[in-house]
Amino acid sequence: HVRGGSAPWRSVLGALNAAADLLHSKFASVQYNLNVQEGYVDMLTEVALPAEVIDPAWVRVVEALPVNGGELEASHGGLTWEGPSTCTVGFTWKVPGVHFGNATAAHCADGWRSARDEYWIAHDTTVASWNDYEECDTLDLQYQRTSYSVGHLARDQKYHQWFSLWDKAGWYYIGQYEVVFGQTSGALWNQVQDFGNFARPTGFDCPNSGTISGLKVGSNTTGGDSGGTYALSYGGKLYLAGHHSFGVGTSAVGTWIGYVPIPPGGHICVEVNPC
Repeated sequence: HVRGGSAPWRSVLGALNAAADLLHSKFASVQYNLNVQEGYVDMLTEVALPAEVIDPAWVRVVEALPVNGGELEASHGGLTWEGPSTCTVGFTWKVPGVHFGNATAAHCADGWRSARDEYWIAHDTTVASWNDYEECDTLDLQYQRTSYSVGHLARDQKYHQWFSLWDKAGWYYIGQYEVVFGQTSGALWNQVQDFGNFARPTGFDCPNSGTISGLKVGSNTTGGDSGGTYALSYGGKLYLAGHHSFGVGTSAVGTWIGYVPIPPGGHICVEVNPC
């Protein structure tokens, strides 16, 4: 739905996010879902939300909500990567007929991991202690093989919602609405601030500092969000833009998807090319 102004979709996402914040803080027992594709807040029980937060016309009661993290055998951005250090499962990939995998940040520790939701239910595990690919200096990216088929969704673990990644992003603009999915923070909606080369801090599994080429966004990430999916909003659909590397004050930096290598013979899982 359209809400006036020069950037209507940005206004819609802002209203949906404000409604989610209110529900989370004041109505914790209410089960709901942000229907980003249609622009609605869907709830199992009726709750009167203030008009200054969201137009009541875009709040509705439904008979059922999408399944939560405890009911899907797949791993997606926003799930916890349990292991030597806690990070976030990023975008997913597949080499048809060979194996499946997930991406996360290279500075996250290597080795066996289990992808878990907010109920600590395991959805996926790595199948080996080695990485198919790892680059600390310029991408802060690692690929780990996983044991199950994986999908094209991103996970907001904080608010228990799933978002579909339609395709990979081909471009961006400053001020564009974006979202970073992190297992600690949930889905952080904000705007693109800059594109350039940013110095990655020293530490963790990448002992030397490096330079990340990609997006700087307004999302205020925290520990544990590393590796999570970046997505850009175009016309009501989310496009994979990269993965999270590190925070800078109240902003975050992530590698641009165009610089990410694809496993030989494989593809990244998105709705137009699913796994």
